[in-house]
Amino acid sequence: MKDLIVFLAFTLCLCLATTTSDISTDDSNTDQKWVTIKGTPVGSYGGRTVSNIGDFNGDGIDDMLVNAANYLNGEVAYVIYGQKNGYSQDTITVSSTYSEGFAIYGPFVGSTFTNFGYGVSKAIDLNDDGLYDIVLGAHSYSNSRGMVYVIYGKKDHTGDITINQDYTFSSADGFVIFGPQDGSTFGYSISSARDFNGDGVDDLLIGAPGFGSPQGGAFVIYGKKEKFTDNIPLETTPADLTIYSPAGTNCKLGTVVDGVGDINGDGIDDILLGAPNCYKVYGLYGKKNRVETSLAVDSSLDTSKGFTISSLSSTGQYGAILSSAGDINGDGLQDIIIGSYVSSSSRGAYVFYGREEDWSSFEIDSGYASNQGFKIKDSRSAIASIGVAVSGGDINGDGIDDILVRARDRTVTSSVKGLIAVIYGSKAKFTSDFDIGTDLTDYKGFLISGLDLNSQQYTNTLAAGDLNGDNMNDIFIGCPEGDYYSGKAYIVFGFSKKEGDGVFEFMFNIDVCPDHCATCESSKCLTCFEGYGLSDDACIECSAGTYLSGEGVCEGNH
Repeated sequence: MKDLIVFLAFTLCLCLATTTSDISTDDSNTDQKWVTIKGTPVGSYGGRTVSNIGDFNGDGIDDMLVNAANYLNGEVAYVIYGQKNGYSQDTITVSSTYSEGFAIYGPFVGSTFTNFGYGVSKAIDLNDDGLYDIVLGAHSYSNSRGMVYVIYGKKDHTGDITINQDYTFSSADGFVIFGPQDGSTFGYSISSARDFNGDGVDDLLIGAPGFGSPQGGAFVIYGKKEKFTDNIPLETTPADLTIYSPAGTNCKLGTVVDGVGDINGDGIDDILLGAPNCYKVYGLYGKKNRVETSLAVDSSLDTSKGFTISSLSSTGQYGAILSSAGDINGDGLQDIIIGSYVSSSSRGAYVFYGREEDWSSFEIDSGYASNQGFKIKDSRSAIASIGVAVSGGDINGDGIDDILVRARDRTVTSSVKGLIAVIYGSKAKFTSDFDIGTDLTDYKGFLISGLDLNSQQYTNTLAAGDLNGDNMNDIFIGCPEGDYYSGKAYIVFGFSKKEGDGVFEFMFNIDVCPDHCATCESSKCLTCFEGYGLSDDACIECSAGTYLSGEGVCEGNH
């Protein structure tokens, strides 16, 4: 068990004394397994959004963004630069000495919050200059009209960025997209659409679940091979593609959006849009030389343009959680994952494989298996809300993407209420449901569990990216309700897992010693719950051929 990765909690502390920021790093820590980042004042909800924003500063390594809703009566997002071979320290404190990275201060005025940074795009290069840009929403701006900021990537960028109180900033830094109407909540969800129109440049997808009547919509802005020179007011300057909610229904289309890559094998990237009030997920295919500037996702949606995956359940929050899963079976097509975390009948996460054909519409509760899909469930807990957040990435470096699924209300010990399951992708497709309680056996994945993982409906709290340049994705986890709503987040670096290593189950940040630690020395008890599974110092040492289970006892054989 000595090689078991230790997963330490970190409190995201945003106690800035000035507007200058600093992380001290170097290239020396090649064996680093985790990093701790310290945190925000009470009520800041630090970590309510975490995102892999790609390589913003041109050093060849992914960067990370972490949002805090309420920093000392303001709104702020922090960019932490990735560092080749890891950081020189295991704790990064975002403070007045934080320099390898920067802060983006939102346009907080008086008591007006804009929800700056709740919606954040994953990696996108909107002006095709080879640097990834940052895209953040402020969906509560101006009577919930909403707005979106695009900040251009800049090689060797230094210094914080402050959004002016007139909600603008220098055109050299980027541009602003203003929502189409009051109440539209434009920017509630944001994603790269990847290359949705097949011109070789990334496109931008923005959800507006309050747009129009009936409510719900989304907008696509096509990227171009130059900088945008002007702001875009959608009230007078239409988007390149406007996507409307079905007629007569307040579906809240655009509550979540994602560019999922090519899922039908035509060589052009596709998008997904969630409509939780109608219990539907819509898929739209990318298209070269698209002439249409508007599209309604309703019963008349042509199968050559897209498809609908619906649910019969009205209690599963179906349509509020979805993501690209990457390519989890290595066939060159992108796969998708959809969470449904409330209803007992449909609770779980549903994974669907890409296929070289247009998809037919279907009902998910009974039709997923016949549509090249499978369900991830959890027999160890009848009430666990599995699927509250989902993502994908190659965590173990085998060249095939892995599945990340978050659950809450899943009791592992008497005080552990949250969990993340990492399920390794495989060239052999899953042909039946995957039960993390019974099927997560040797070399199929691992679990991460902890008290602070029981955050409620924050769907932007799980992401993956390569922060240390080792060609394996690392896991980013936000826990905005930790530490009296100061907020916490967790990061674990990807690692290569070999056959025979056994089942990994990490536990962290348990506030009281579990029963099996009761007779340990306090220091060893602390190690037991902060570094679960460490045979060097833990109060339980498992013998060869067994592993330390989530209940803190030695079980089973490898």
